[in-house]
Amino acid sequence: QTCALPISGWPSALQAAEGHLMVGTSRTIGYGSNVHVVNVAAAPVLVKSLTPRGQIQDKFKMNIVHGAVVTVSLDWQNWSNRQTWVETFPLEGSAVTTLSAIELLSARNEQLHATRFDGDRLYVVTFRNTDPLFIVDIADPSALVLSGELEVPGWSTYLEPLGNRLLAVGVEAGRVTVSLFDVTDVTAPTLLSRLPLGADGTYSWSEANYDEKAVEYLPDQGVVMVPFQTWNWGAGGGQKAIQIVNVGADVLTAGSTINHSFNPRRGSWI
Repeated sequence: QTCALPISGWPSALQAAEGHLMVGTSRTIGYGSNVHVVNVAAAPVLVKSLTPRGQIQDKFKMNIVHGAVVTVSLDWQNWSNRQTWVETFPLEGSAVTTLSAIELLSARNEQLHATRFDGDRLYVVTFRNTDPLFIVDIADPSALVLSGELEVPGWSTYLEPLGNRLLAVGVEAGRVTVSLFDVTDVTAPTLLSRLPLGADGTYSWSEANYDEKAVEYLPDQGVVMVPFQTWNWGAGGGQKAIQIVNVGADVLTAGSTINHSFNPRRGSWI
């Protein structure tokens, strides 16, 4: 039997966790997003609708942790007034008010980029002139804690937690990058290694910077595959390829570069 559950607003994100769907939609009045929590154990039932302070940009910015809905949103009315908020809401009961909320103050007036949940940790990346990587402790949803942050050049668009390491795909100085962070000490994360894609002196870009499905991390092989294209403004022409990057414990090294005559979009292992 097919069941339909109407939800108002323009859909912006969809995430599943703990037997629930979280549907992010644009607000019908005013700026920002609503998050509709739907129980899908049987016929879909709308549990509650929540109102984070800002806009939910993608599926990585919603989750259910320890019986609470956690959101990461960007609250901005103009380019000179932007705030990044992490908020928690109770999953059970009728209450829709926040349990805890923290603004990432170092990210004031910055753009919100990659986020990723990993157990009791939440990783958040913002960018304006530098790339702050924030680690938020969400073990107690009623008392969020900003554990640590790190500022490095560029910004990350995709994050892959690897225990005490964090793998990232991003951009720095006009080039696609793959980075490896040490997050063993959540109060003092460090950048271990960064590998730009494409030859020196070229600009590069990648579908992986806006679609996580273009990133193929293969833990058994210890590699990540990232498609990219380049352009050399002086010489003209460019490269269309998939880069294989070897992911070591502390360092990233370039593996094979698989060149194509067209723009490759995905890589895998057979």
